[in-house]
Amino acid sequence: MQKYKAIAYSDDFDDGRESGLIYINGDTLIFEHATFEWQIAKSDISLEHGGTAGRQIFITSNKNQYRISTAETDLIKHPFFHHGNVSTQTANIVKQRNKSQLAIVAAFVTFGVIIGGIIWQRANIANYIATKVPYSIEQSLGETYIKQISATDSLDTSSPMWKALHQKIQLLTSQVDTSFAFKMYISSSEDVNAYALPGGYIVFNRGLLREADNWEEVLGVAGHEMAHVTEKHHVRGIVSQVGVVTLLSMFIGDGSALMDILLGAGAKIEGLSYSRDYETESDVKGFEYLTKANINPQGLRTFFKKLEDLHGHGGAQDALEFVSTHPSPANRVANLEKLEKDRPKNNYLVLDDYASFKKLLPPDPDAATESTESATEEKAATKK
Repeated sequence: MQKYKAIAYSDDFDDGRESGLIYINGDTLIFEHATFEWQIAKSDISLEHGGTAGRQIFITSNKNQYRISTAETDLIKHPFFHHGNVSTQTANIVKQRNKSQLAIVAAFVTFGVIIGGIIWQRANIANYIATKVPYSIEQSLGETYIKQISATDSLDTSSPMWKALHQKIQLLTSQVDTSFAFKMYISSSEDVNAYALPGGYIVFNRGLLREADNWEEVLGVAGHEMAHVTEKHHVRGIVSQVGVVTLLSMFIGDGSALMDILLGAGAKIEGLSYSRDYETESDVKGFEYLTKANINPQGLRTFFKKLEDLHGHGGAQDALEFVSTHPSPANRVANLEKLEKDRPKNNYLVLDDYASFKKLLPPDPDAATESTESATEEKAATKK
């Protein structure tokens, strides 16, 4: 005789319920407990289907007001429930269970479709979410990181060199949405690098300014970095790295989750590399800013080509820093060349001689070291 785990309910019990077993004996259903026993005749039984996800069967005695539940739904497969007056109730429970199971399956399928859609459209969703981030939040993120940089590097914002660079950069910023408050800094680093931070903070290393041959190259890099800001690549990059469930939460409007992610990423922005799509987007957008300002955009191409050549020949280790933070596949220069051919223009501004700006740069410490070492070697050779 098979027995099933069950729970009996009564106001007479201390906790309102007692655990026990139920089994079938002829036309009677029996609830068995250590201290009592309930018997319910088949003609007196009422069945209900309920509980979490419909996993419970409730058995009630209309005559004695007994109430019992069991999660062992195989109970209703017993012949007891398929004959007589209770058979109709059993059939209804089976239908309800099937509907519940179908609803659960449908819910899982729907959730799977949603998750699959998020994965498929992840980039577009991240872009949409990024547009909802207030610019003030981006400025706060950028300011936080600028302060971290300033703790180890004296960023120049006032020297004649900075003023000359700032004056030239304004040729570009004047052509961009004025809601972006760009701020320029010059780092003392000799790495050939430049980078943008959320909110419009753009840092040029001395090494890059020293490596450039003309203003067009410097402004080409500036246009590219400005595009990272205007296209919200920092926020889009942070959002695209979160899990699918978190992304879904942000998408349906959980602003607190989004703010927590962004504020938590403030100290990790320097480790956020741009995707190839972001780089291509910045090249195209930067190109647009340059041509709109009547600045020859070929400087963007020639500077990247210069770094690609240095990288390809295995030299200029400092230049590799720029390449590593700005992934530049071989076809990148070709794409810029195509843009130049597709949008020909000749009335570009004639910019000042860049050589006069270079004179404002402090002496290259690496060059001074090499000069000293060379002089020492020559002196030693002379003594010999």
